[in-house]
Amino acid sequence: MFRKNYIPELIRPLFTTTAAIYDSGINTNVLPATVRAPEYGLTAQKLKQYWEKFELTRSVSGEPSLHSSESSPVRAESDGTEKISGAQLAVWLSSLINGGVRVAPYSVGKVYDHFHKKIYSRDKDNLHRERIIEPADGVHLRMELLSQPFFSSSDGFLFANKAARVLVENGSSVYSTQEVLFVAVPKKRPRIILVMAVDHDGLLPLSPKMYRRKRNNETIASVGRSLFHVLSRVGSEEITENTPWEKSEENYQRFLISRRIDVTKQKPVYTASEQSMPDITGLSLRKGLQVINPFKLDVSITGSGKIIAQEPAPGTPLVDAAGCKLILESRI
Repeated sequence: MFRKNYIPELIRPLFTTTAAIYDSGINTNVLPATVRAPEYGLTAQKLKQYWEKFELTRSVSGEPSLHSSESSPVRAESDGTEKISGAQLAVWLSSLINGGVRVAPYSVGKVYDHFHKKIYSRDKDNLHRERIIEPADGVHLRMELLSQPFFSSSDGFLFANKAARVLVENGSSVYSTQEVLFVAVPKKRPRIILVMAVDHDGLLPLSPKMYRRKRNNETIASVGRSLFHVLSRVGSEEITENTPWEKSEENYQRFLISRRIDVTKQKPVYTASEQSMPDITGLSLRKGLQVINPFKLDVSITGSGKIIAQEPAPGTPLVDAAGCKLILESRI
């Protein structure tokens, strides 16, 4: 996902359309593909300017990547020196769908605390957000891009493309084919974005299953269309936080034994309604103190031996109690 394997030519049709929409401004619509000039008449210098404007080669961690001012990230050379990663593709597409707001990606959304039975969710307001396109231009760019007939349908946004590259390894040319798929649903206000990038060697023999798919003309675009209804259903559902199942104590004990770890039982935590004085008469002082220790009481002791009397009495609420008096049988 983070390896820079993919050549910019893979997303060139989508990128040039995005650049043309932004270059035309808010009050002008781009020409349809049937009558437009190649690459919408944009020069190589203009495309390079928008490539840097949209920050396609910026690191997904938020740090700008280093590029030579003489290199051209728009057109990849035959040796594949200029490449981008799958993560950069995903962040760039999400920036367009978000109306020009670049959001730093994260992999962990929430953590469940089994002991306190609480879900700690990631603070969405504390994410790193940065606007890379002006608000009005960003909204216009998103609306125009989602309405392009070449990329969208009634189900949502879909862009698929493939490109070939040539690498020189040990004096020999190595040919490979790359494919990319962008899907965003629902069409009006996308909530889910799917990015699939494939880099495979075209000279490798196909498995029987893949060979049948190739004969049936099953492309990555057809895979994206088949996922439309699944992603649309997920995107329209209200996301709820379901409490995970309780941990199995038996499995936990087996895990610790298999790792030769000593098992120490956690001390109970009592709520205010559960704080009532237990009956510890007849117990030794040591065991009695272990029972009342979770209540954090100041204990005074008279005598020695087993506990024969206690104050507060058993069952007395301990909400306002601060101390406990224990009377032990005297030994002569």
